[in-house]
Amino acid sequence: MMKAAIICNREQDCSGYANQLTAALRRLGIDSAPFPTAPCDVIIAIGGDGTLIHAAKQAAFLGVGVLGVNTGRLGYMTGLEIGELSALSRLKTGAYSVEERMLLRVTACCGESRTDYYAMNDAVLSKGALSRMIDITVKVNEADELQYRADGLIAATPTGSTAYTLSAGGPVLDPSTDNILITPICPHSLFARSIVLAGDTRLEVSAAARQGSKAFLTIDGEEAVELSPDIKVQISKAPGLRAQLIKIKADSFLQVLNQKLVER
Repeated sequence: MMKAAIICNREQDCSGYANQLTAALRRLGIDSAPFPTAPCDVIIAIGGDGTLIHAAKQAAFLGVGVLGVNTGRLGYMTGLEIGELSALSRLKTGAYSVEERMLLRVTACCGESRTDYYAMNDAVLSKGALSRMIDITVKVNEADELQYRADGLIAATPTGSTAYTLSAGGPVLDPSTDNILITPICPHSLFARSIVLAGDTRLEVSAAARQGSKAFLTIDGEEAVELSPDIKVQISKAPGLRAQLIKIKADSFLQVLNQKLVER
């Protein structure tokens, strides 16, 4: 029997939606249980894009696909709306596709200490509460160097190009590609623009806050790390790790872009 693990939005009560989903799966002969459970064939995330991203990173380490069921406001990345649960029959018949998305490995380094994080959307270096810009240095492949004075810097995947970096003026990338997109946030320059780099680019980023100010590293809006001057952040494509998003409907990237972002 096919087995599905269910992850719900951690910030809202989704028990009613979870009951609807469980009942729909039961009618199809698909066993379901809350995540984490014993090994499963698919993970279903109930919520919005944030819930899907959280689930997709965990699913990537398990090597299984994740399907998002939207109960949020936008649901740009989710595969189904909550009113479309009848389409779950395609899970049983195999009438779906899987999109692979690159992840970033983000490593905070301080001396011999190293802590790894993983981002599906973006890693953001930003200033603290005070309205003071920070000085950011980006080394590219241990050779070239970029300097920014700005409110922060976003390093995004193509998936993340429609998230925070879009609001900061960055371009939209096809999510099936492998690229790293860096976008300064409110730079103190007329000519600082987003830069699209190859997927195998290695970045080392450091941020110097002015006296009395702070700088932070945030991963997918989930995890935040205060950056001291001696912490360097290494960013690269996560080796051998990709998120797998299950596509039930046949709509293309551009169709979803028009429906969810352009026409709103």
